[in-house]
Amino acid sequence: MTSSDLDFFAGKSGPSHNNRCMNSPTTGLRVASIFFGIFAVGHLARLISHAQVTVGTHTIPMGLSWIALIVAAILCIWFWRLSRLRGIA
Repeated sequence: MTSSDLDFFAGKSGPSHNNRCMNSPTTGLRVASIFFGIFAVGHLARLISHAQVTVGTHTIPMGLSWIALIVAAILCIWFWRLSRLRGIA
C-alpha cells in the first residue's frame, strides 16, 4: 500500500467532534428503544392475528412470541427511560 491508498482513512483516525448528535449515547439508546418497540409491535400483531411462522419444517410456537413481546417491551421502555436521564450525553 502506498501513502495515497491510506488517504481514504486520513480523516477517520480520531473521534469526530463535528457531529456530536450522532455520537451521543442518548441517540443510541433512543434508536435501540425504537427498534425494540417495532419488534414488540410485530410480535403483538402476530399474537392478535394468530399468524403461523414456519422456519423450514419447524413451526414457531405462539408462546415464543409472548416471551419475545415481553422482553422487547421491557427493553424498549428501559432504553427510552435511560435516554431521558440527565448527564449521560
